[in-house]
Amino acid sequence: MAHKGIREFEPQELSSIALGQNGFHVLGAGGSITTVTAASKGIKYWVAIKAVDNASVVEARTLQGEDFSKDAVGYDAGPDVATDGLSISNGDIIYGCFDAIEIASGDFVIAYIGK
Repeated sequence: MAHKGIREFEPQELSSIALGQNGFHVLGAGGSITTVTAASKGIKYWVAIKAVDNASVVEARTLQGEDFSKDAVGYDAGPDVATDGLSISNGDIIYGCFDAIEIASGDFVIAYIGK
């Protein structure tokens, strides 16, 4: 079943998501590229990605719309995140519906849980 975007949520759920009340995961790549799927964390998807600790280079697969990647193919897990990923400045937040996130070596993000 396709994701319904913002219409996926009831009004009470939407306000909780906006405030980060569903929780979050700190994802990072200490010395190597890190690829994380929502399923590996026991959830369906994240609703936002926030860069922390300087700018972060990230590539993410979306359930609705285009993938967060500068590659024409879109998200493709692998060692090319440094060239295909997009840089998110420290503190910036990218909203969407992401079920896979790849983070470049040495970068960290906070991924906010949707469902």
